Amino acid sequence: MSKNQYFNFESIRIAKENKANTLKFLRKESLPYLAGRCKLLHKLAACYPMEPCFSPVCHECRRKLRVTLLTYLIKHLNDCNYRIVTIIDYNYLIDEDFKFFDLKKYQNNFYHRIRNAGINSQIIGCFELDYHQDINAWLPHFHLIIPDDTETIGCLRTVARNINKHSIRKGVRKRPILVQKLNDPIKQISYLFKFMPQMVISYKYQGKRYTRKISLKGEQKVIALVKFDRFGFNSLIFKYGIRLPDFTKNLNRKS
Repeated sequence: MSKNQYFNFESIRIAKENKANTLKFLRKESLPYLAGRCKLLHKLAACYPMEPCFSPVCHECRRKLRVTLLTYLIKHLNDCNYRIVTIIDYNYLIDEDFKFFDLKKYQNNFYHRIRNAGINSQIIGCFELDYHQDINAWLPHFHLIIPDDTETIGCLRTVARNINKHSIRKGVRKRPILVQKLNDPIKQISYLFKFMPQMVISYKYQGKRYTRKISLKGEQKVIALVKFDRFGFNSLIFKYGIRLPDFTKNLNRKS
């Protein structure tokens, strides 16, 4: 990407400041004990440019990967039109501490659903979680980049319907799939690969229900940091019929 294309993209200085804030947060004595918190704290503190930790919760490592991935995808996607698809799995609520959640198994299940739907297009995307305050649970979803193909979009709508047959909130309409044009690749792809869970809060205004996302706090933030570190970049990136080049070779390092 050219220099002016980095407008609004997280700078190296901001990444360092955010990492320092994460370390400060993890050192708080008021935080509840969670196995892995101290290990993650030491891992992030020992991360340097010559010896990166390759953790999704390290702002510096995450920024480097996002820039490299974004640069590659912008070049790769230039040949044809693409869309961004978000699929939310309302049926798969994850308990507050992730005790029984297996990301690899969940990713494989989603992969097989796409394959069984007859999709032949190349798809790349990212697994993501949001903590929904009103139901005290984590809700998984995928952000996907797909070719602007009517058949592929139709198949994904079928997949979304099949995994969303029940409602988790009485009287609240489900929106399991969102299809958007890829009009602003840098902004949209950057958001897609942010590797950062958030909290969703709901509120009512003039009789209508709205939601907005805010930063995680307290126990939920600790849980998310530890779990996303253990997941690793390779598990969070979703690939279907596509291979990424050599810059991802170190992403499978264990926590």
